Amino acid sequence: MKKRITIVFSILIVLVTAFSGVFSYVIFKNAYYEYTESNLKSNSEYIVEDLMPGYIKTGDVTGLEHYANSTNQRINIIDVEGNVLFESLSGIGSLDNHLSRPEVQGAMKGTPTTSVRYSDTIMKNMLYLAAPYYQDGQITHIVRIAVPLDVMEDVSYSIINNLIFVALASILIAIVIFAFLLNNETRPLDEVTIFARKIARGDYKTKLTMLRDDKIGDLVDSLNTMAEQLDASFSKINRKNIELSSVLS
Repeated sequence: MKKRITIVFSILIVLVTAFSGVFSYVIFKNAYYEYTESNLKSNSEYIVEDLMPGYIKTGDVTGLEHYANSTNQRINIIDVEGNVLFESLSGIGSLDNHLSRPEVQGAMKGTPTTSVRYSDTIMKNMLYLAAPYYQDGQITHIVRIAVPLDVMEDVSYSIINNLIFVALASILIAIVIFAFLLNNETRPLDEVTIFARKIARGDYKTKLTMLRDDKIGDLVDSLNTMAEQLDASFSKINRKNIELSSVLS
């Protein structure tokens, strides 16, 4: 019985721990994604409001390059025809027309738009955000910034490893504690079983000395009373047999 209960409990602990680990991972991943997206939106607003006017007026990209380097983010300036006018990453070379990119399409409609997809240019999964830039009430440029998701993936792998370690440690500790408590709770039953076997062998002088105020305590009292009654009954029978033997002899 102990083994069966321990196995069932262990399975439950594993399932609960696994569910908790997956739930925690999903919560963290979503929170990290939302934080990164919010950060991109804030950065795009800064670029649109503070850096783009100077860039449009003079064509100087120093401010854009400095900001891209300080934030470790990729920045693109794209015209309404999809041509990439500025690329913060060096050594990229010429870029394809970006008008068909989903985030650019969303920004062309006047809404800052995010997109998660694989970049063929730098060969990484990226989180993109594109925002419209207006002049005289018309969209003239698209500001697009992006961050690679490999940092999120690295952190995710680290969290998964930590969760696995914590889960295994928790399972081991829980099983040890449960086995200890189960053994303490079932020890009286083991003693009752031994006591019943002694009675079955005719040892009616045995007594159980457990002091418990529960069902097991009631069972112990009943067994002690039964043993006393059996001992008295068999003692009486033995006396009758002795008396009968004396009369017959």
